[in-house]
Amino acid sequence: MGSNDIGLMFGGLVIIGGVLILYLKGCDLGIEFFCRDSAADLEPTPEDLYPRERILTVMEYIANQVVADIDANTFLELGRDRLLELKSLLFDKYKNWMEDIAEFNDYRLSPLSGRALAKYSQLILDVARRSRIRLNPAGEALFRANLFAGSQNVGSLTPTRAMQVTQFY
Repeated sequence: MGSNDIGLMFGGLVIIGGVLILYLKGCDLGIEFFCRDSAADLEPTPEDLYPRERILTVMEYIANQVVADIDANTFLELGRDRLLELKSLLFDKYKNWMEDIAEFNDYRLSPLSGRALAKYSQLILDVARRSRIRLNPAGEALFRANLFAGSQNVGSLTPTRAMQVTQFY
């Protein structure tokens, strides 16, 4: 090995070491290119988690959720046929309501809030009444309280308060 080879090897090590130092400490030195994004910048936004969907996909999701909520909030054991009848009723008589809920929720499959939650609760109460299905008192109270979701004059009964009150019955 000649002195040229040793000089090239030493120069290469100096360059690699310098790049490594820049990579690890570049942000501390004020070089913005080497700054990594913070964890907050990497967290997905609601738009990333719940992208917009086609209207039929959202309506199918809403119909399935309505049927599941009615089934979960009744003392009856609704059979598979009865649940399919409810879903058929939703697409037959309540298509416009489900379109409104989808629009209020910006055509996303995200949890409902505000006007979408109020319309959804109204839909559940109306479908249960029309189908002659009695909801349990806690479920009915929760859906009635949700009718005021998105309202500016909520009063003393909010969905959270209704959930707390109904837990004691």
